[in-house]
Amino acid sequence: STLLSLAKFFDVSLSELTEIDLAKQKSKPNHLAREIPLVKINDLNKFLARTLGHSESYITEIEEAPGRSYFAVLINNDSLYPQFSVGTVFIIAENEEPYDGDTVLVKIGSHAPCFRKILIDGDNFLFSPIAIENDVTPSIYHTYALIGVVLKAIKTLSER
Repeated sequence: STLLSLAKFFDVSLSELTEIDLAKQKSKPNHLAREIPLVKINDLNKFLARTLGHSESYITEIEEAPGRSYFAVLINNDSLYPQFSVGTVFIIAENEEPYDGDTVLVKIGSHAPCFRKILIDGDNFLFSPIAIENDVTPSIYHTYALIGVVLKAIKTLSER
């Protein structure tokens, strides 16, 4: 509650207070800090189709890599509860090669993009829900588009 009060007083997000050491920012720039687009999960289709007008931005520490682009997804509903609560931010690396067990952002068929665990079995990708309570057998889909790999999930205390 103290951090939330400070964030409101200084008119910054809670994640800016917890992700970045502001004292170090003034004296020595952090070369790993990057500003990336922040998209609410409900706006993912528009963002990926490049039809979303203005998106917010999010600052996080992440290494720059050639050919890699990043964006952040804000979970602003309870679709991933209890594993991830409202306010969680996923940092996504687009067009990243997934590894067995990674959490990925995938568009299956014509459905909205969703987060899934990816299991790799030879040349097949199997996808399963990431929520703990779901006891669903992983499925193989023939029509899907792998959007990116989740690099980290940051649990914040409030939604923007």
